[in-house]
Amino acid sequence: MKRIWVLSMVVASFVFLNGCKEEGITVPESEDPMLLVSHAKEATLSFVDSKTDEDLGSTTIPFTFTDMTYISDKTIVGMNPSEDRILEIDLDQQVTRPFLEVGSGITGLTYDSYTDTLFLKDTFDHAVRVVDGSSKEEGATIQLDSSPSELEVNKEGLLFVLTSDRNEVSVVDIMKEEVIRTFPVNDTPAGMYFDGALLWVGGHGSNGQLNQSVYAYDPQTGENVMTVDVGLMPIAMISSENSEKLFVLCHGDHSLYKVNTETQEVESKVDVGQNPNDLQLSEDKLFVANLDSDSISIVSKLDLSLIKTVPVASGPYLLLSEVEL
Repeated sequence: MKRIWVLSMVVASFVFLNGCKEEGITVPESEDPMLLVSHAKEATLSFVDSKTDEDLGSTTIPFTFTDMTYISDKTIVGMNPSEDRILEIDLDQQVTRPFLEVGSGITGLTYDSYTDTLFLKDTFDHAVRVVDGSSKEEGATIQLDSSPSELEVNKEGLLFVLTSDRNEVSVVDIMKEEVIRTFPVNDTPAGMYFDGALLWVGGHGSNGQLNQSVYAYDPQTGENVMTVDVGLMPIAMISSENSEKLFVLCHGDHSLYKVNTETQEVESKVDVGQNPNDLQLSEDKLFVANLDSDSISIVSKLDLSLIKTVPVASGPYLLLSEVEL
């Protein structure tokens, strides 16, 4: 009887563990592309129709995502530093499943579609960990002099690593998996964006002087080639296809700015919600996640006029570009 009981417990545990591997989610039906929204205040993923500008609802996920990225057209991975695993969300199959056990210290991630590589920020070991996107196997660890705070990849096989506590950017050759150069940037940097030619960096400011500028660096030389005054504490940037217009989100004054990179001047500004945190561009519209207003601001790319404010679930935090299902 004891053996039968033990065997039953083993079988039950196996069924339980396997049953927990996948959890169902609800993805709304839509003929239009949908923008994905993660939330900092509740474990949900929301969907916004980028054509009609309507909130399509939200679905519960196992934990809140503080960072997320696509790894295929209909698959995203997300993480939270308080969790020891990365979660995969299959939007087509409408399930979540474990992607990778990572332990402690992972605070962010980004994906390079050209090499099918996922890069993880390891703040405990001052490193970037490299993961194969298909096999989910960890490869090299790229050692840094300080903790990585932000990651950005480009199409030329480079990974930019911002280390805020040292006010530096390290440039990593993705194929060689090694740092090839490091250059200094502005004080207390936050927000990093590569526009195809220049690496833009924002920041909060230091020593009682709040930052109100974005800084453009030549990634080959590290030279600061342009500084543009914008609003208070710029933390997110995105550009038009030809990089002539740079859109800068400032959470210090709750505003979005449109910068002409040729004249190096602000062309227009619009107020958005409280404590805006993230920004996405979709054709002729910009979408802003307003963390403390529980809303998405939708803004015209042409003249930066406010088109609509869409209420969503509590604490919208990150935005991902549209998915078509």
